[in-house]
Amino acid sequence: MQEGCVPWPESAVRTYREEGYWTTEVLGVWPAARAPEARARTALVTRAGVLTHEEVDRAADRMAAGLLGAGLAPGDRVVVQLLDEAELVVLSLALFRTGILPVYALPAHRSAEITHLVSTAGAAAYVCPERVLDCDFRLLAQEVLDRTDSLRQVFVAGDPGPFTALSSVDAEPVALPAPDPEDVALFLLSGGTSGPPKLIPRTHADYAYQLRETARLCGVGPDSVYLAALPVEHNFALGCPGVLGTLRAGGTAVIAPAPTADACFPLIERARVTITSLVPPLVPLWLDAAEWTDHDLSSLEVLQVGGARLDPDTARQVPKALGCTLQQVYGMAEGLLNFTRLDDPEDVIVHTQGRPLSPADDLEVTVLGRRHEVVGRINDVVNRGGEKVPTLEVEEHLLAAFPLLGAAVIALPDALMGERTCACVVPRDRANPPTLREVKAAFRGRGVAAYKVPDQLVVLERLPMTGVGKVDKRALLAQLET
Repeated sequence: MQEGCVPWPESAVRTYREEGYWTTEVLGVWPAARAPEARARTALVTRAGVLTHEEVDRAADRMAAGLLGAGLAPGDRVVVQLLDEAELVVLSLALFRTGILPVYALPAHRSAEITHLVSTAGAAAYVCPERVLDCDFRLLAQEVLDRTDSLRQVFVAGDPGPFTALSSVDAEPVALPAPDPEDVALFLLSGGTSGPPKLIPRTHADYAYQLRETARLCGVGPDSVYLAALPVEHNFALGCPGVLGTLRAGGTAVIAPAPTADACFPLIERARVTITSLVPPLVPLWLDAAEWTDHDLSSLEVLQVGGARLDPDTARQVPKALGCTLQQVYGMAEGLLNFTRLDDPEDVIVHTQGRPLSPADDLEVTVLGRRHEVVGRINDVVNRGGEKVPTLEVEEHLLAAFPLLGAAVIALPDALMGERTCACVVPRDRANPPTLREVKAAFRGRGVAAYKVPDQLVVLERLPMTGVGKVDKRALLAQLET
């Protein structure tokens, strides 16, 4: 087990082996994708073009050799933050094959989050794009290098500037080390409900089980075409069954440049997409667009919706508007996944987020539960369009950036995003309180991801307190609603 990671209890390991949940499978090398009949089939469709399973396999072997040649070694951690392109998939497979461990950052993360991830992981390398919109990631990488001790190398997809071009990480294939199935294979991120995200180690054995079983439950096989509309570095689009589960099954993964209907509907028609995943705020936009689109969406069989429970009225519209089955999903990067089944009654699909994927999952539900289905979550986090905004972290940024006597962040209902972030502050100088524009500028200056920036700012004379001296957020919410 990797340093800093707590191993699975031996009793659980023994049970998982005996019951067949864990096998000798390791990530990145999949017989179904290497079968002769699969080699020439399309594996990836991106803006840059089309790759077959054979081409993806060969590219991953060459990149794996290149990574080892560049001085990385099994057990090294690499923070991966790439655009949703073929390079992300090929790099992931290469890392799995070498035993070098990816730490998947999200596209919206900026210097504050990347510095935290590199420091926490003790990462030896960082892989990033050249530029996204107004962010030059080469400047961000230099900032992270200056702030951290472990980082040795930066690989850039595009013009590398002073760093190494990811495209140059290429070499003739070599014999690769064979990872142990129970070794850590990758790190996902927690939702960050109580501060910066935590790293979640996932082993080859347990993540392979996830890919295998989610594909089976969702009916994903060699003829399936999965559309990655959401960021692939998130567990939902990565492996539920997502891109990896689809490729493992010998199917095709289509990478969308954006989750909008304008970007995705043409891809659904052209690639004959059979399954895709969205977060709840996007669903009404797709439903509206479906009323006027000329694109043929008839291939779509399953729409997965996760990140939060879809409201029942919208859920009921999905089969009629999109002509497919709705599947609601509640997942945790730590491993627990719940799905409505494709043949569940309408009442279950519309009103719940399903039941556990695995028969080995043992849940004790004291709130949120209805029968054996999950209906939602409760914690101190704003679920902003599927992005989890940790209120404590936002409060800490506010208190560090401005002279405040207090700060509290709460979720307010939002018709589009589900919830929006409302920052309530008590300024030391009541005659000169911060403005929302100043707050946004301060967060940008601190290198905070844009989705964590408050949507609304409320200036108060005091914050309501509980009897034990904590901010009473229930009272605060009631105060704002009156």
